[in-house]
Amino acid sequence: PEYYVLGAGDEIGISIWGRSSMDNEYTISKDGYIKILNGKQRVLLKGLTLTQAREKLFKVFDIYFEFEEGQFEITLNYSRTIQITVYGDVLNPGPITIPALNTAFSALVAVNGPSDIGSVRNIKLIKNSGETKIIDVYEYMNNPSVAKNYYLEDADIIVVPVVEKVVTLGGAVNRPFKYELKEGENLKDLLAYAGGLKENAFTKNIQIRRFEGDRMDILDVPYAELVKKGGSFGLKNGDFIFVKSISSIAENFVMING
Repeated sequence: PEYYVLGAGDEIGISIWGRSSMDNEYTISKDGYIKILNGKQRVLLKGLTLTQAREKLFKVFDIYFEFEEGQFEITLNYSRTIQITVYGDVLNPGPITIPALNTAFSALVAVNGPSDIGSVRNIKLIKNSGETKIIDVYEYMNNPSVAKNYYLEDADIIVVPVVEKVVTLGGAVNRPFKYELKEGENLKDLLAYAGGLKENAFTKNIQIRRFEGDRMDILDVPYAELVKKGGSFGLKNGDFIFVKSISSIAENFVMING
């Protein structure tokens, strides 16, 4: 992909056609350079995306060759391999070696994902540079393009912590399931993750079963009224939320024929 970040060991191909013609392959050295023009000039590419490298090399080769826009191309012929380490609550923790084309999401798949108690929304990607990024799988599922923000480099670390808040949603919703919620997320957010309510959902009263203080409480939430007033309802770890369905059985009706 165009957002791929080049590094030592990557092999790129550069092609020029038109008035000038060239088709060569170059491997990025450990110090991040490629040597062009029979080794007479070095060009630093390490840390650049494929798009940035293309723009830079276009300007360099434009000095020595005659070609127009659209007559210059750079391709990634071979991707380097990197070693990263995955810690925490995953099914197969430890070091793994994968092509650098992969993102952090691919690395999580390679270790068979988080365990039953592993978080999918507060995963830490600790870069070799010291920078830390928080990975949210829900965000990725709704917008896969965010994967480009979590590219991997050699010696990166992924840490999957224990999940903090999990609730169970059932009844008249499009995706009844268990969901992990972040701090500050509420009933409205939960229903959005579940794909919304079904057309026969009874919104006047949503029931919540909650364990608190050595007892179980049943809470009736006037959801339709809350939404109308611009509010929502906070949830706690272990809550079970059930959305009732409107009965399809007709009662107390009169039919007139003729």
